[in-house]
Amino acid sequence: MKKKITLILATVCLIITPLSSTDYDWGGALQNTTGTDNTDGWSITQVDSISLWAEINANELFNLKAAGGYRLLYEDGVLSHIPEFSALYAYGGKDGVSYKAGRFNMSDSSKTLFSTIIDGFDLKIQTQKMLLGMGVGFTGIVFSDNSTVTMTAKDYEAIINDALFASPRLAEYAEASFFVLPGDGSLNVSFLAQQDLRAASSLVSQEGLLHSFYLNLGMKGRLASILYYNLYTIGEIGTYHMAADSRSLLLIAGAGGLELKIPFNSPIKPLLSFDLYFSSGDNWERTNHKGSFIDVGKTTLYQYTPFSGKSKGYVYNVSTGNLIYGDVSFSITPASFLSVSASSLTMFRPVDGPVSTLPVSEGDTGAFLGEEFTVAFNIKPLSDLGFQVKSGVFIPNSSVVANGVQFKVSGFMSLSF
Repeated sequence: MKKKITLILATVCLIITPLSSTDYDWGGALQNTTGTDNTDGWSITQVDSISLWAEINANELFNLKAAGGYRLLYEDGVLSHIPEFSALYAYGGKDGVSYKAGRFNMSDSSKTLFSTIIDGFDLKIQTQKMLLGMGVGFTGIVFSDNSTVTMTAKDYEAIINDALFASPRLAEYAEASFFVLPGDGSLNVSFLAQQDLRAASSLVSQEGLLHSFYLNLGMKGRLASILYYNLYTIGEIGTYHMAADSRSLLLIAGAGGLELKIPFNSPIKPLLSFDLYFSSGDNWERTNHKGSFIDVGKTTLYQYTPFSGKSKGYVYNVSTGNLIYGDVSFSITPASFLSVSASSLTMFRPVDGPVSTLPVSEGDTGAFLGEEFTVAFNIKPLSDLGFQVKSGVFIPNSSVVANGVQFKVSGFMSLSF
């Protein structure tokens, strides 16, 4: 932890010193989240954070931006100090060509394939009818507490052991979007490759290295002004290299989804949203949701494993492998400072096997996992001040998911400056 704090302070000093004599913009935010739930016995979680950002706008070809902060997390009776260093990059562009270089959040344009903090380079070329993008990055010097890249049991083990840095993975992506559909819609294709750069000698029995490739095809846009859509499908192929017996397992997996938003013409701005999703999964021969510890007789795996963590659910936050869900939400804005939303999330699993977070035991063969209902009130009395109160209940299929009915409630405050 002391190493993390020292690195943050040194970086801030390097940023602020040249800014003292340069015209620049800066800002920040104070945030607080307090919540309680009974997913593992009643407990209180408290998160307090401060974040700062600074930006130099030198010219159209070269600009600098930096962002970082500090977070205090109280959970399960333990207080954690978490420094955050989310951005330090140069950027610019001209005549439809733009770039980023340094530490930033890299993603495909639709953010359905991946989105994560990374150190690397990103280049985009855009015309009226087309967008081309490509990038390369390394995750291994991002603080582990700031990273969303958790693909294997080895990655989770590093987090549990309070490792300084995230798993060392190299990622390369390329994408193309063609703006040829009605309603400013686009056809999108994106490719991502990632390699685990750990040495095989660092693994113990039943741990593995995962290398994988992804191909994402999609289309998004709007029909008139009454329907916004995002349809996508992802294929994943890769290999698990196991340390126990030097075997290599084939990974073939996939996911897909459809997001719809229907705004209604009314003074209270009603919005109806649908989010449908499917991902492939493995049965209990793969003995945990995170990979590794795989049955010796297994040669092919089917568990979809996204490069950057993606999850669903408020009471139970479930990662998107071996999961099918349908989410319906409705929101209104009865006043300029107030919005109210309600949602219903229905979860299934395509394969009788493990699901992250949910306490599913081997032998429970049902596909239906449970139903979650949430209600949220968002209040923004000032442009820089916002509050949220949110509550939810998860009603499980009692023959599949243990622990009974689960509840969660939380309050959130954000003050920007």
